[in-house]
Amino acid sequence: MKKIFKISLMLIIAMVLLAAAHASILSPASSSQPGCSTLPASIQSIVAGTEPWYCPINAQIGAVFEKYASLMWIAVLISFAIAGTIYMGGALAGSSRIKNFGIAELYEATATGVIVGIFLYVCAVVFGILPGITVGPINPYATALHYITQVISQAQSLYASLFFIYFKIQYYFSYSLTVGGTVSVLEGIAKILASIGGGENIALAIGKFAISFLYLDPSMALMNIISDGIMLLWAEYYLIVFFAVAAIPVFLIPGVVFRAIIPTRALGGMLMAIAITFYLIVPTMFAVAFYFTAPNALHQMNTAATLLNKFGAGQGSITNALTPASPLVVQLKNAQNAMAGFWLMLLFYPVLIIAVAYAAITQLAAFLGGVAKVGGRMRSFI
Repeated sequence: MKKIFKISLMLIIAMVLLAAAHASILSPASSSQPGCSTLPASIQSIVAGTEPWYCPINAQIGAVFEKYASLMWIAVLISFAIAGTIYMGGALAGSSRIKNFGIAELYEATATGVIVGIFLYVCAVVFGILPGITVGPINPYATALHYITQVISQAQSLYASLFFIYFKIQYYFSYSLTVGGTVSVLEGIAKILASIGGGENIALAIGKFAISFLYLDPSMALMNIISDGIMLLWAEYYLIVFFAVAAIPVFLIPGVVFRAIIPTRALGGMLMAIAITFYLIVPTMFAVAFYFTAPNALHQMNTAATLLNKFGAGQGSITNALTPASPLVVQLKNAQNAMAGFWLMLLFYPVLIIAVAYAAITQLAAFLGGVAKVGGRMRSFI
C-alpha cells in the first residue's frame, strides 16, 4: 500500500506540474517583444537582436496552441491516469512486469507533456535563432516563398520571349514563293521564271531546316522544360503554404492526442514527426537553398530574356538564326547555360530536401513513437 500511495502522490505532483506548465504557456508574461511573451527572457533578447520578424509567428503558434491546449493537456493527463492505473494494478497483482510497463507509460506521459510544453521554445530556437546565426536575418517562410515566386515570374518571362520568337518564325515559315507564267507566247520566259521560283523555294527549304535545327527545336525543348519547372515550383510553393497553415492543427495536435493512447502511439509519433519536419525543417531548407541560388539564377535568366527580345524583334530577325554563329542561336545557348541555377532548384534541391525530410520523419517518428523503449533501457541501465 505504501508503494501505491507513493505512485499516487507522484501522479498528483506530475498533474500539478503539468497544470502549472499549461498556465505558464497560456498566461502572457511581461515582454518588450509583442508576440514573444511566452518565451523566456533570454530567448526573447536573442530573437529581438537577430530575428525580430519571428515574434508574430510565435504569437500565431501560441494562439493555435491556446485554442487546442485543453484537448492536448487532457490527453496528457489521461495518459498519466492510464499509466498510474497500470502500475497500481501491477502492484496489487504482485506482477513486476505490469509495474515496469506502468513505469514505462509514466515516462511516455511525461515525454508527451514535455513535447507539448517546449514546442514553442523549439520553434523559437529553430526559426528565431538558428537562421540568424547560420545564414542571416531571414524569415524562412517569407524567403522561400518570395524567391520561389520571383523564379516563377522570371521563368515565365523567359518562356514568353522564347515563345513569341518561335511563333513569329513559324509564321514566316508559313509563306512560300511561287514564280511562273501561263501565257503560251511567253513559254520560254515562263519556264525561266519557274526555275527561278523553284530555286528560291529550295533556298527557303534549306533555311527552314537550318533554323529549325539550330533554334526552333532547341527552343521548344527548353520551353517544355521551363513549363514543367514552373509547375514544380508552384507545387513547392503550395506545399510550404499548406503545411504553414495545417501542420499544427491538422498533424501536431492530433499527433499529441494519439500519442497519449497506447494503441495509436506510433501513429501519433508519425503525425508529430510530419508536423515538425514540414513546419520547421522543410521551409528552412528551401529558404537556405533559394537564398544562395536564386539571385544569380534570376540575373542570368533576366539577361537571357533581354538579349533574346533584342535579337528576336523586327522583321529581319529570322535571319538571326540561320547559322551557329547567328545572334539568336548564340543567345539561345546562353539562355540554356543561364538555366544552371534553375536546374539546381528543380532537380537537385527538391530531391535533397525530400531525402532529408524522409530521414527526419522516420527518425522523429521512431523517437516520438518509441520513447518507452528508450526509457526502459535507461531504467534498466540505472
